[in-house]
Amino acid sequence: MADETGYNKIPMSDSETKKVEQEIGKLRIMYIVYAVLTVVFGGMIVFGLISRYLILVFMGGLPILAYLILGIVFCSKYSKLKNDRSERMMFVETGVLDDIYVSYGKGPRYVFRMNGRTRFGFREMTDSLKKGDRIDLYLACNSLIPVGFKKLP
Repeated sequence: MADETGYNKIPMSDSETKKVEQEIGKLRIMYIVYAVLTVVFGGMIVFGLISRYLILVFMGGLPILAYLILGIVFCSKYSKLKNDRSERMMFVETGVLDDIYVSYGKGPRYVFRMNGRTRFGFREMTDSLKKGDRIDLYLACNSLIPVGFKKLP
């Protein structure tokens, strides 16, 4: 029972973190390539406007439009990867539970007090923990929300 661990979200392993970092690196390189190509085709548009070649303006405008659409798609993927990484990377706080209870308002809220701070937890915490238990609390880096716990002896 001493090594019982409950998670609301599973923390990332080192291999998962490396995979996400590689994906983010690839997306950053794509952004740089798209930025360079956009500048090149933008120059083509300017040259076409100055020299009055309308075909150059259209030929330069279509790739920029395509890059804009691709940029929106990759931007959403990039932000999703970053948020997932920051939610699943966490740090640990150790302490003794001062109080733990369920509060009913608009719905059940699982409230506990540890190290002088009141936090909201999840159902598994109130089911398996009681006042005075010593735990390791796993907190998400981006929001300090508890995502897991481990009961200590």
